[in-house]
Amino acid sequence: MDKIFITDLKVKTIIGIYESERHDKQQISIDLAISFDAKSAAKTDNIQSTIDYNQISNKIHSFVSKSNFALIETLAESIAEIIILENAAKKVKVCVHKLDVVDNVRDVGVRITRKSMNLIFLSIGSNINPHKNINKAYKFLKNEFNKIRVSPEYKNPAIGFTGDDFINSVVRIKSCKSAKKVYKKIKKIEKKILKQNKNKKLTSRLIDIDILTYNQMVVKNKKFIIPRSDITKYAHVLKPLSDIAPQEIHPILQQTYKSLWKNNVKFHTQRLDLLDAFR
Repeated sequence: MDKIFITDLKVKTIIGIYESERHDKQQISIDLAISFDAKSAAKTDNIQSTIDYNQISNKIHSFVSKSNFALIETLAESIAEIIILENAAKKVKVCVHKLDVVDNVRDVGVRITRKSMNLIFLSIGSNINPHKNINKAYKFLKNEFNKIRVSPEYKNPAIGFTGDDFINSVVRIKSCKSAKKVYKKIKKIEKKILKQNKNKKLTSRLIDIDILTYNQMVVKNKKFIIPRSDITKYAHVLKPLSDIAPQEIHPILQQTYKSLWKNNVKFHTQRLDLLDAFR
């Protein structure tokens, strides 16, 4: 992986747990290694196609000089988050050095490595004990991916067969895992819920969890298709997706989900009952 590195960025800041460190700024040194794809910059020879190390240096210097942390671990984490969020960085290594703070030691510090998080939207549906099983799915997803965000829930008729109404929602997760690994994780979650339910004959509708989108990836294989075609077929998929991610763009159609919902009248004829607002 290609890298841009910044070495020995010196900044004066408030950092430390002792009383003397809470009043007077001390000089620290920061090393950065930012992983990204440099091929585009190499081809175009254009600064707009790469990560601007001058801009990053100034940004981090300004942030750190105004910060007031007790632990260098917290400072390092904040620096990594800024770089990943504001640049097309796949991975960043941050090393923060505190200088001349321990007798007979030149410097002490912390090194961390953080990866960029992929933005993933999942559809969830059930028509057998739907509240119970969908809440189980939320719990398992939260345990697996830590922070999740859940759209409003909608009730809609079964499509393609006779059965009870479904409850559907969309969940946003973030993960550094590949699409293949995320797929395996959600299939394991489905199996956990299926095993916990005693009604073996109807297990196919206890819970359905599918990857709708994974960043702007377009992929088609035997196991999954991304983006999932259900987005442009069914109101119970597009509506909660447009609720939770109105300004996100469909990878193929290059339209926002808000505009896709607003401009496609066919979806408005499908019965859809709002159950819960955002969780």
